[in-house]
Amino acid sequence: MKTTTTLRSNKILLSIIASLLLACNAQIPQKTKALYLGYHDLTARYNGYFNAKLILSTALKEKIRDYQDNYA
Repeated sequence: MKTTTTLRSNKILLSIIASLLLACNAQIPQKTKALYLGYHDLTARYNGYFNAKLILSTALKEKIRDYQDNYA
């Protein structure tokens, strides 16, 4: 009996916390929203450069590893 009451109260508490978090995230102030979007734009731009550099270095390492001299 006690475990079912505890489970029910835990579910209710979890649903209250989840709804509060969703309500807080839905109402982002304008100043914070602009800051967030600026940060997102900055990281999204340089994320592409980072991924390209990583792919290039991986391809170069593979090329050096697989290279065989042909003296024939």
